Amino acid sequence: EALGEASQLANGNAAQTDGGTRYSIKRAADGSQYVGVEEDIFDGHDDIDFENITSGSLKKIGKVLSGIVETQFSERIDANGQMIGVNKKTAQEWARSKSASRLSRKHPQRFQDKMRAFANADEILQAATDYVGEKPEHPRSNLASMGIYIFNWKTLKDALVTNSEQPALDFGKHVIPYCHKKEAPLYAYEFNGYWKDVGTLSSYWEANMELIDIVPEFNLYEEYWKIYTSSTILPPQYISEDSVIERSIIGEGSNIYGKVYNSVIGCGVTIEKDTVVRDSIIMNETYIGKNCELYKAIIAENVTVNDNVKLGIGEEAPNETDPHIYNNGMVTIGEKSIIPNGVQVGKNSVIFGVTKPEDYPDGYLASGKTLIKAGDEK
Repeated sequence: EALGEASQLANGNAAQTDGGTRYSIKRAADGSQYVGVEEDIFDGHDDIDFENITSGSLKKIGKVLSGIVETQFSERIDANGQMIGVNKKTAQEWARSKSASRLSRKHPQRFQDKMRAFANADEILQAATDYVGEKPEHPRSNLASMGIYIFNWKTLKDALVTNSEQPALDFGKHVIPYCHKKEAPLYAYEFNGYWKDVGTLSSYWEANMELIDIVPEFNLYEEYWKIYTSSTILPPQYISEDSVIERSIIGEGSNIYGKVYNSVIGCGVTIEKDTVVRDSIIMNETYIGKNCELYKAIIAENVTVNDNVKLGIGEEAPNETDPHIYNNGMVTIGEKSIIPNGVQVGKNSVIFGVTKPEDYPDGYLASGKTLIKAGDEK
């Protein structure tokens, strides 16, 4: 059923067999064709426990299905892409975001061109229209392109060579529409695994917080699906005897002397004594001074937060410049910024640049304020 739903790929109507597995070219009510696979597809795979599905089992199932696609239908597919259903709240946030607004003004057809590649789904095309329209409060669909494509090489080569003179040649804007115009078979696969669109600060923060859930939806330590990253040569983390860490990820080379709760701390970060960090993301090589309080902050690389600073205090207020970006009660600090000693910063605020005490009236940046010191850094 999984392959039948995902693979509307074939021409013709003959049944095929291969080692006990039966494939049927079927026709749906709307006239489209798809590949049906009989239940004995997994004969001979007794090592798969269907009553206790794990990530290891899913990998084995995936190999069986991918083998069928590769051996039986590789000559019938020219291009396909992956789609995922996203939470409608996320779709609404993106539709109101600055990037969506800019896209709708400068390139109103660009997103729709990308989605048009999936010509077999009217719902997807409607979703594209919704997203690049007038930022609807209620999108009609929760389908979004994941930007993952698999091409037949001959088809891709033809598209690239033919469009080689096209300025800023783009897959979604030029290559896939070209393939569609030539009536090459194009198909969308609905993906139901873990995927997160981090196009907004709120979704970025949520994705990081999901990594430290008691039972994380995306487990960095999954035994059967290990994640290997390119790691720089850094010393191990140093955790002082007086520090406290609860439900957090601490990067290599970090020095923790304070208290960290429910946070993601990057590599080479220093958090000094008597400082409390909660529900925050602190990126690489950032320094947090003594006796600070940080709540729901996103702090970029190479930031210096001096002593006695409080971030994320008071009541929420809409951000004065970009309320659709800086929201959800967070404080956002841009890379290489400097926060002077003893200041307090409210929620939904954003700071960028080398700031000084005089930039904070009465030592306080109110909730919803934006402080950008462009050009101060040499």
